[in-house]
Amino acid sequence: MINDQRTHKDVSTRSRSRVIGPPPPARGSNQAMGTLGCRNPGKLRYLRRPRQGDAARFEAAAANAIVTISMPTYNTAPGLLARAVHGVLTQTEDRLLLLVVNDGGTQACWSELADIDDPRLVCIDMPVNAGPFACHAEVLRRCTTRWWAMHDADDLCGRGRLAAIMAEAQNDLGDPTADAVLGGYTRVSGGRKSVHPPSTTTYEITGVPFTAWCTSWHMGVWRADWLRAVGGINPGYRVAYDAALQSLAWAYGRVKLVNDTSYTYVRHADSLTCSATTGMNSNLRKSIHKSISSGLSNAAAAYPNEGLAGVSNAMLTSIAPPVSPGPVNLSGAYVIALVPDSKSADDLRGANLSCVEAYWSRGFTNFTWVPAYPVYGSSGEYCRAATVNRAVASIPQNSVFVVTDTDVIIPDTRRLLTAVTKVCSTAPGTHIFISPFSRVVRLTAEASADYREFRSGLCLTCSSNTSSTAGGGIFITTTGTWKAVGGMDEDFKGWGCEDNMLSYSIQKLCGVTHLPCVLYHLYHKPQVELAKDHGAANMALFHRKTGITCNATATGDNCPRRNGH
Repeated sequence: MINDQRTHKDVSTRSRSRVIGPPPPARGSNQAMGTLGCRNPGKLRYLRRPRQGDAARFEAAAANAIVTISMPTYNTAPGLLARAVHGVLTQTEDRLLLLVVNDGGTQACWSELADIDDPRLVCIDMPVNAGPFACHAEVLRRCTTRWWAMHDADDLCGRGRLAAIMAEAQNDLGDPTADAVLGGYTRVSGGRKSVHPPSTTTYEITGVPFTAWCTSWHMGVWRADWLRAVGGINPGYRVAYDAALQSLAWAYGRVKLVNDTSYTYVRHADSLTCSATTGMNSNLRKSIHKSISSGLSNAAAAYPNEGLAGVSNAMLTSIAPPVSPGPVNLSGAYVIALVPDSKSADDLRGANLSCVEAYWSRGFTNFTWVPAYPVYGSSGEYCRAATVNRAVASIPQNSVFVVTDTDVIIPDTRRLLTAVTKVCSTAPGTHIFISPFSRVVRLTAEASADYREFRSGLCLTCSSNTSSTAGGGIFITTTGTWKAVGGMDEDFKGWGCEDNMLSYSIQKLCGVTHLPCVLYHLYHKPQVELAKDHGAANMALFHRKTGITCNATATGDNCPRRNGH
């Protein structure tokens, strides 16, 4: 229903914030226009010059709203977008915010809406065409209401649709009575009209029949916190991710159906649902639907006692990728890479750095690479904690960032996508810290050389080429979380125990989330000089600060961040 010509390209630094954002400030204000967006690539678009009272009107509308509606558009045919927006803004249940997201299309869409003077309408420009689910993820990250919904830019919604849905979603006191409330639709295709009441499908999961997805999620409502709890909306998907979410909701959530078919779902020849490559009968969509069933089944079997949290993570990271092969979209995150200390660097460390740079540039898109060059103290000693802190201080506030050593890789790039998506989807003001692996494998010199030279791949399953000692690390968090713990403690000199101290502080603040994945460490000569200089002193310092004995060695074997302790 949205023509999506997907592209991949890197995106440079841009402003981010955590709220939807009111109209821009008046002239003369010190507040920068256009910085009231979210921790993601989208940028607010203002349809006219600001007027006195605009900010107050928006704040009143936002305070009154109970649902945020996402409407992606990509070069929608003239007249259809304005019709869709009018249909939403004239709902009898008017406590809403409508976020229209231009998915990298032309600016003509905004001229259609220029005459609309409604504080509930928020317009956003995506820097590149990323697909409808990336737009939905953008809106969910901005969402400050209890409920979230979606509407296509070429469809039309009956005036009473939202009221009928919300009547089932919450009680008279406004408390939620479901995690998702879904309705039916009326389909218009090729001049023919057909009515589709809400319906379900049943299939077997580990021998137990489960109810699967509804026929449509358009202008149903989802509890925003529930969506965030299952990892948010995966921006890497081009089609069918709604089916995965609905399957998960039916299996582990509270779902209600409303017999309302007033949403008109329009199919065009260039719609995603009609395309030979992405349509309802395409191999891509069939493979994703098939993997939803097997993914949920396998997740339910693997996590029989963990409920929604364990199953959702396992399921939503195991279903078939939308574009394969292809780079993973990191939603504008910053990747801070620790450049090796020159005093301990060798030829292999330099080769590993080049290899890791290639891993990120080939496997990911839409991120900013931030080299963290070594920082030295007044006596000339290297300080890893200061190195990381300086790099984090160089990126904008309210950003999502990754810190990676330059001798480690995670071959399953979807795990990193899951982690970044989860951090980006975190509710405003919530702290989060993800270590996207639960096991570290150090490759031997031979296996590392094979990978660097692309001769025989990683040889990851060959025990003769790997060992299981710890080493290296990657984590994902936000600048807000980093500020809350005070960053890394620069009292620790060289390296060793600074990771333990960070992990100790993070555990007290919000805990560390680990993903079931393996991180691989590329071989280099042991870094012993700094451990001799500072290892004992750092361990004693850690004990004084925490009362806990730190057994970290030059390889970091007992670092909580690295091995999951």
